[in-house]
Amino acid sequence: MPFTKPGRTLLQRAWSGFFSFYAITLVLIAVQRPELFANCGQIFRIFIGGIALSRICEIVHGFYKDAFDKLRGKASTTNISSTERLHWLGLSYIENVENFALLYYLDQTFWEPGAFKAALLGMGDAVYFSIMTVTTTGYGDIAPVSPGAKMLCSFEAVSGVLLLVLVLAAYLSNVANTQPPPR
Repeated sequence: MPFTKPGRTLLQRAWSGFFSFYAITLVLIAVQRPELFANCGQIFRIFIGGIALSRICEIVHGFYKDAFDKLRGKASTTNISSTERLHWLGLSYIENVENFALLYYLDQTFWEPGAFKAALLGMGDAVYFSIMTVTTTGYGDIAPVSPGAKMLCSFEAVSGVLLLVLVLAAYLSNVANTQPPPR
């Protein structure tokens, strides 16, 4: 969620809420009714993947820009509290996991069959793999082998670490601002 213009926080909340709902809904549909993805056309699957990827980029860029603006000493362009910023960072982290899982599922199922060493057996495996990638755990049971899957995994690992650092920085900033100064 980019924090770029004053007075737009309600619109930004609505925008992020819509895409969070969208991502959760697509993941649930893929888990409960995978045949719906199989029956939709390739253009629709590309559209869904494009929205997921653009949302990931929007989240990462928005928080990255916000963090660098703070480091440069620029005044905040929003009136969002540290607690609320921490809340949005956490939700964005979860949304990125969902969006990457959707991209992995679409990649292996429709775009690059055999994209992973062990096939993703469904959306549950895609979410599991996304969590293992974003946390850089990587058990090795599922691994990317195609160039597209490797690029997605690399991007998720880097963006996941970046968002985790921003979450920690926002939390520590909040703790530092609420504690009384030492005597």
